[in-house]
Amino acid sequence: MKFSKSPEYRELIDVIKKIKLKYKLSDADFFTDLQEEEVIPVSIFSKNLAPLETIVKYLKENRNYTLSKISRFLARSEKTIWQAYNSSLGKKKEAFTDFDFKYIVPLSAISDRKYTVFELLILYLVEQYHLKYSEVADLLKRDDRTVWVVYHRATKKRGDKK
Repeated sequence: MKFSKSPEYRELIDVIKKIKLKYKLSDADFFTDLQEEEVIPVSIFSKNLAPLETIVKYLKENRNYTLSKISRFLARSEKTIWQAYNSSLGKKKEAFTDFDFKYIVPLSAISDRKYTVFELLILYLVEQYHLKYSEVADLLKRDDRTVWVVYHRATKKRGDKK
């Protein structure tokens, strides 16, 4: 039996129609939003830029997002995003190149306002990829003691017992 003739296919089509109608989406908008969630390649991080500056610069220059859209993705104020972007320009003029997508972090993983972006990055890399603190430190180009402290601060905020 061909997939398009299955009851599941009909259900899926009905759900898509409801979503498009509810959110007033064109086919193009719907399928753009349906694409895989936006991710940040961990290889873009450097010592020169703060984590938020790095992410904002990448999204603005490499993904062509507006500062407004970035602020919505990261659940930060537009003023904060603008400041991070302007600060990044003073530290690194050129856009990022030569990405390695071995380790990626979805934007949804770094949008919780209870934590800093750095805390969320470290939590994600340690818990999703099961990396050691020294490995995370190498990826983010930070001292491994800093990564350890930030990880434990974040788990304390989360209420983990140790």
